[in-house]
Amino acid sequence: VDDSACQATASTTATIAGEFTGVAFTTGGNNTTSLGSGKPFTYVQVEPYNGAFNLADVNFASVRMVSPGTGSVLEIFAVAGKVMVDGDRNGNGVTEIRAGFAKADLRLLFSGLPFGTNTVQVGIEGDLLTGGRFRATLTHHVKSPGGALAAHERLRATRGARARAFRQSLAQRRSVR
Repeated sequence: VDDSACQATASTTATIAGEFTGVAFTTGGNNTTSLGSGKPFTYVQVEPYNGAFNLADVNFASVRMVSPGTGSVLEIFAVAGKVMVDGDRNGNGVTEIRAGFAKADLRLLFSGLPFGTNTVQVGIEGDLLTGGRFRATLTHHVKSPGGALAAHERLRATRGARARAFRQSLAQRRSVR
């Protein structure tokens, strides 16, 4: 600005980002998801990293868990009514949202995992009403009864053993007569 008597100059900077960083973690009985039994929901806490986004801007209906290559689906959405602002569970002074994921959906997301306890990296993502989205990474433990393929192979092996035993039994009966 210049009015011949006074001059002033000002500047500002803006950072435009399409993806904002969050921190995801679990508490209590949500540290491990047991696909074969247990609770009907697994809850994940998400907070903005260094104030990267405002929780009031999160579109709760868009919150999802993403895990490519672990099951028959790439992502699942948190259950409607199971996403909410949830205080400060980890005591670091940052308010979090809590997102609940249904066991039936988790079984699809992790259907390809082998039998036993698996450690997986998942993304927790959501859209912001102001534009862009947040993303947090979570290392999670999943107890799997074995993937769909493993179940199919076990069933096929059992059927094959029964068929062989039946054929052997028929052959023995014929030779006794």
